[in-house]
Amino acid sequence: MTSISDDTDRWPRVGVWSVWWATLLLLVWMFARVASPIPLAEDWLAVPPLTGHEPALAHWLWEQNNEHRMPIARLLLLGTVKAARGDFRAGGLLNLALLASAAAGLILFARRLRGHTDLGDAFFPLLLVHFGHSNQVLFAWQITFVLSIVLIVAAGCTLFAQGSVTRLPAAGTAGVILLLLPLCGFIGLLFVPSLGVFLFYAGLASRYGWRQWPRRPWIGLWLIASCVGSVAISVLYFVGYEHPWWNPPNPGILFSLKIGLKVLSLGFGPAAEFWWAPAVAGAVLLVSASLWQSVRRVMQQSGQARDHAIGGALFLATSTAFALVVGWGRAGYEPEFGIPIRYVVLVLPVFIATYLTWVAAASSAGVLVGRGLAGVMLVLLPLNTVAGHRYFADWYKEGTSRVLEDLRHGVSIEELAVRHQPFLVHWWTPAELARHMMMLEQARLPPFDRRLTTPR
Repeated sequence: MTSISDDTDRWPRVGVWSVWWATLLLLVWMFARVASPIPLAEDWLAVPPLTGHEPALAHWLWEQNNEHRMPIARLLLLGTVKAARGDFRAGGLLNLALLASAAAGLILFARRLRGHTDLGDAFFPLLLVHFGHSNQVLFAWQITFVLSIVLIVAAGCTLFAQGSVTRLPAAGTAGVILLLLPLCGFIGLLFVPSLGVFLFYAGLASRYGWRQWPRRPWIGLWLIASCVGSVAISVLYFVGYEHPWWNPPNPGILFSLKIGLKVLSLGFGPAAEFWWAPAVAGAVLLVSASLWQSVRRVMQQSGQARDHAIGGALFLATSTAFALVVGWGRAGYEPEFGIPIRYVVLVLPVFIATYLTWVAAASSAGVLVGRGLAGVMLVLLPLNTVAGHRYFADWYKEGTSRVLEDLRHGVSIEELAVRHQPFLVHWWTPAELARHMMMLEQARLPPFDRRLTTPR
């Protein structure tokens, strides 16, 4: 890692942080124009504890939603919406804040890794802070995805900086995140084995001073204990676990690979859906070159430096495999429903790991790749904005506007549930939806804080 004077570094920093602020303000402005306080889909699951109608909060925090157990995300969402007096826009703002904070943290981390800021670091806000993430910032329950991905990326960063997990702040962060990942749904759970294996080895190497690692017994013990704890929590995850029976059967390896590659290309944003072929080709070329570069980095190092290079390569490989696994799991749905825009966030670790791989390369080629990625994301920013509207935000705004219009006209709760059940939560009956609307009404939470039931 090299350093550079603040004077030389000033203009790249100004440029990168200007992009961060510009993308953030644009995203907040678009959020304000579209967001609604009305719960959508799984958001309705938070209504009973929000209104005091959930007698067993611990059970609610732990219960499954599809494949996911996510007590940390549920607790964060519940606390945020409760603080906002039942306004589910607060949950969307929490997701927005997590994405923007992750982009800011990655800018700072790249500066630390490289020794200075480069204009290519604008890649991070252009990747994480655009309206192509409309599903993430308008649908509060997406905290399930967003929190998992932010924690995974934070853990991945500790693997890229040489010697980082031998120091208390990074070791503490990595250990805590490893313990939290199984509590953040199936997404986090899938990253536990690879991250756990590396951190367990790092713990042993730190404890006993293997392969030129500095001997720090207490840090090593903490990393080992975190790995053991994460395995125990992962085992607990499957106690009473029920596999979602409604998932359609997988259509086969070749079709699943095709969908997996499409999911991988969503790292460019939902704009990839406009032109699948070039998006898939670009993603495959980028990830393949980055995997090769990570292998070269491993081969060029020795001792502790090689171990940390292996950590970065492992994170990139795991993130890539995860994107392909998502495609395999989604393949049965794709012919009828397509690929949901919310999956864009699941590919973020792959693209972040590719960028950090080239930063760690510390070469002129790495600089060109980084700036090229930033340039591509800048060109795609308008297209991702359009795609964010087309694939989610426009549908969402139209549906919530109809509900609010009926509320203003005094339509009864029973009639609201019948009219809007297909939009608000399609797998419930109107009666179940009406019951949850009445909870909000009784708690006097807007926009249901009026007497809307049919007169008896």
